[in-house]
Amino acid sequence: MEKGMVRGKTFNAVLDEIGIKSKNSVKKCLNVYRAHDPKICLHQDADLCLKRFKHLPLYIVTDGNKIVQRKKIRALRLGKRIVHSYITHLYGLRNAKPSPFCFLKICERQRVRPNEVIYVADNPLKDFVGIKPLGFRTIRILQGPYSTTKVALSHDAHVRIRSLNQITESLLDRLVHA
Repeated sequence: MEKGMVRGKTFNAVLDEIGIKSKNSVKKCLNVYRAHDPKICLHQDADLCLKRFKHLPLYIVTDGNKIVQRKKIRALRLGKRIVHSYITHLYGLRNAKPSPFCFLKICERQRVRPNEVIYVADNPLKDFVGIKPLGFRTIRILQGPYSTTKVALSHDAHVRIRSLNQITESLLDRLVHA
């Protein structure tokens, strides 16, 4: 996303730039975006991390339009590599991050306590806020649009990394037993 671009207003900005000011055009753009099959692939460090920890029960918790998120998960071929993907919007917008709802579902499904679950994410504005106080362990990857975002320690992850290659068995063990 271009710097200064507000998520949710991207199509409006592009259409304004080319002189089209129509809500109907924005809706058409959204429909095309949501219906397309994305051509995406995992970053190499993400692929290696999934391979390295395939012996663990891996989950996805993601916000966003359920159709778009399903298509991304399918395009990345993650279905066979994870136990389950929780698309928060399937449970209502009130259960989107920072809500702990889907994370508590993982605890129920795995029959574990929050301090036995480690969540890796990048957005400190919402990813850790609702789960860290409950005891979930957190790792923030400093990549992408939130890599330089500053937040209070209470909102940031327990550990910050620059690459998923930095996640090791000993790091996970230290986090769970902290």
